[in-house]
Amino acid sequence: MSTMFLNGIYRIYRIYRIYRIYSASRGVRALALVLVLGGIAACGPFRRGTGPQTSVVFENRSVDQVDVFVVNSSGNRARIGTVSPGSTQSLRVSPAAIGASGAVTVVARVFASNRTPSTGQITLLPGDVIRVTMPPEGNILSVLPGRL
Repeated sequence: MSTMFLNGIYRIYRIYRIYRIYSASRGVRALALVLVLGGIAACGPFRRGTGPQTSVVFENRSVDQVDVFVVNSSGNRARIGTVSPGSTQSLRVSPAAIGASGAVTVVARVFASNRTPSTGQITLLPGDVIRVTMPPEGNILSVLPGRL
């Protein structure tokens, strides 16, 4: 056999080996990518918990629009929504806004004045629904267990 022929076969063999190695590593990379994407989907921010939802049903009987806040026992304030005059809104409260202890105060900031009526400290646990009412005078907030 000629040397050229053997060199040609050897080159074809080397190309075949490189192709097999590349194909194998490409398969491993594809598998790793699928596993990483699966992990992100299972544990990442795209996953929505099916836990109970905590809500504040806010009834604004006053003539002023209000911003509604939840202040937890650490003093962290989280805005949960805005309620128009004469309307009722169901406002979702995130677990981060409630904090670990569950002790919160619901505060309404009245747009047309400096008034900030509050409920006083109440316990709000995951899945709770409370009904907060602001009367026409807009000076206090009353709290009752509520339904959606």
